Amino acid sequence: MRHETDDAAADAKAAQLRIRRFRQDDQLPLAYRTTALNPYRDRGDMIAIYADDQGYEYWIDAHDSSIVQVGPSAHLHPQARTAVQGTRLAVAALRRLAVEIATREIPDFPKRRPSYHPLEDHKDRQIYFFRWDDFSQPVRETELPPFLQVGLYADGTLASYTNSLPRG
Repeated sequence: MRHETDDAAADAKAAQLRIRRFRQDDQLPLAYRTTALNPYRDRGDMIAIYADDQGYEYWIDAHDSSIVQVGPSAHLHPQARTAVQGTRLAVAALRRLAVEIATREIPDFPKRRPSYHPLEDHKDRQIYFFRWDDFSQPVRETELPPFLQVGLYADGTLASYTNSLPRG
């Protein structure tokens, strides 16, 4: 008979494995922070929040260990990055990298992508954001549509990732 502590340990191990696979770093040190309500869902879904030693925080869906969000931790205040001349990638290369990350996380993303509304933006040509909104279902005026967003520094390093698209 499994106990709740066994289930919690298995969930934590699955979440950490998922984060390490996403970051492509099997040795990434991770610390559990807390469990909270998923702000992208109004059904009471929970997320487990972890942080690494590089200043990133990870929100993991407690139900299926999928990655909801990755980004700088508000608690750790990571250093701002500026792209060094010669390391800056062209926007087309950054877009390809964003699509690769999206496809790695959502294997059928290439098939689903045409149904999403794409948005692209940048902050001071240092961080580029590639976003795909899902307008297939109506949303209330006070809500955002489900979306996938990949933020990349100008050199191609991951800045942030958010996935509020429906699973499956």
